[in-house]
Amino acid sequence: MNAHVLKKPGLGRALAVLLSVMILALAGCGRLPRSGPVNEASVPPTEEAVFGLTPAGPATGASPEEVIRGFLLAGSSGAGDDYATARQFLTKEAGRTWNPRSQVRVYPNSQNISPTQREDGTYVISVTAQGTVDTGGRYTEASTDAIHSTTFKLDRNASGEWRIAELEDGVMMTDSLFASMYVRTPLYFIGPGSDTMVPDLRFYPRMTFISSTIAGLLAGPSPWLADAVHSEIPTTLRMASSPKLESGVLTLDVTAEISTLSRESQARAVQQIQRSFTGQSVVPVHSVNITVSGEPLDPIAIADLPTYPYGAYDLTVLENNRPYKVEEGKTRPVFASGVFDDIHVARMAGNYSDSVASYALLTAQRDALVRVGSDGFQPFTMVRGERLVEPSYDYWGWVWTSETDNKGVVLAAADDGRVRELTAPFLKGARIREVRASREGARLLIVAQVGDTVQMLIAPIQRDARHEPTALGDPLEVGQRLADVSSVAWISSTDIAVLGRATAGTDPLIFAVRVGGPMERLNVTPYPGSVRLTAGRGEQSIVVLTDQQVVATRDGGAWRPVATGVTDIVLPG
Repeated sequence: MNAHVLKKPGLGRALAVLLSVMILALAGCGRLPRSGPVNEASVPPTEEAVFGLTPAGPATGASPEEVIRGFLLAGSSGAGDDYATARQFLTKEAGRTWNPRSQVRVYPNSQNISPTQREDGTYVISVTAQGTVDTGGRYTEASTDAIHSTTFKLDRNASGEWRIAELEDGVMMTDSLFASMYVRTPLYFIGPGSDTMVPDLRFYPRMTFISSTIAGLLAGPSPWLADAVHSEIPTTLRMASSPKLESGVLTLDVTAEISTLSRESQARAVQQIQRSFTGQSVVPVHSVNITVSGEPLDPIAIADLPTYPYGAYDLTVLENNRPYKVEEGKTRPVFASGVFDDIHVARMAGNYSDSVASYALLTAQRDALVRVGSDGFQPFTMVRGERLVEPSYDYWGWVWTSETDNKGVVLAAADDGRVRELTAPFLKGARIREVRASREGARLLIVAQVGDTVQMLIAPIQRDARHEPTALGDPLEVGQRLADVSSVAWISSTDIAVLGRATAGTDPLIFAVRVGGPMERLNVTPYPGSVRLTAGRGEQSIVVLTDQQVVATRDGGAWRPVATGVTDIVLPG
């Protein structure tokens, strides 16, 4: 091999007031219904820690602008008193009809709230949009040019004081306040084949975290994900008594519906509940104890369903038309010489197997995918096309690709030669840059360009009991705040590492784009000249390839070059 292994070398003013008095509730819920739907409930004093103050109500003689600002402040932190203070800024009729939980509109800290009066006497507020959370806790990121605009109509009450008479449902708050008052909660549902779990990310107020999580699990997965997952939790399940959170142990006393499940389904339902409560890092829930009308539930023991089935794998690099493993600073060829004599490779993808290495090779002409493996079988052509996208292996051994100039079809090929054409009408006319199957195989990330716009789409994958892909569902769009996307890789069950640009014409940066949450820039500057990345588990696993054919891996907060003369880098997926 000619690749050289290199050795390691020796807040805005308005927010400031809010942050100084921010509510830091641990979470919980008090009285949950024993019949009917799960509703929000108050938090027992022993389950919360509230600091600071409750925003003040309207001052006597307050101007319309002061009333609006006071209402926005009270509404943004109003979950603690069930928005009672916020309603003091409204007329009685508006207070009865206003629904604060219908949406949360999030805007950047840097934005200044400045009500502007129109000719008709109404007031309008417009701020740059960061994102929106719906009533089910689903976060939708806003594009960089999006605006949150809301209108208020004020009237004088019987005492001559200004009050808001007409307004939109929901509340508004800065992104820092939102991050402090809402819990990023992955609800877990069962993947195809019932042997993995798939997260459906939600954001719930800390004050209602327990009741909101229960309600979310009972309501089931988000519509975009519903065709790829299912829930073992009975939709008729209710709380038999109030939840208790003590010393990190959450006790949920539920009704008998869970006892009617098969033992296997019951065990999976319990895992769903446990993972959903312990999968967040804000509220101190370390374990979940489930009882049925006060009696212990004793589900059978089953293996933990993986949420991110990714083990420890060595990096594979492509140099001089051959794949090599990088192991402890050294390289070794994956296959014997001669295997690639007649194959000129542009890109490759590797499987997840610990025993049989299998690679899907995209030819230099990009008109075929060729499978090679360590199982002794001769290389064979899996897929032929006109100009194929670089392949991606999923956990179940299927290789994903598509035509670059897409006609609304995505291809999945198996190692045994089977090929499935899955219709994807949302891609018709798009130019596909990349496809990447999620680790558990229930979602397909597609980077598509339509005109000058680049989109990141997450399409649910429907599979049969043998994990064979049968259909793609309509996608969820993520990464709306990015202007360009160069390379992507999954780094967790909810996060995608992206080499891209937030503003056109700027140097590329590395971002974590969240499926169902706000993206963030990772605290690392890309290695100079980075054009591609791959990754395994977590941001420290990110590996980059430069335009000078240098491979660099993370080394704490810095980069360490490990090889040169490389044209592609691959970790399983």
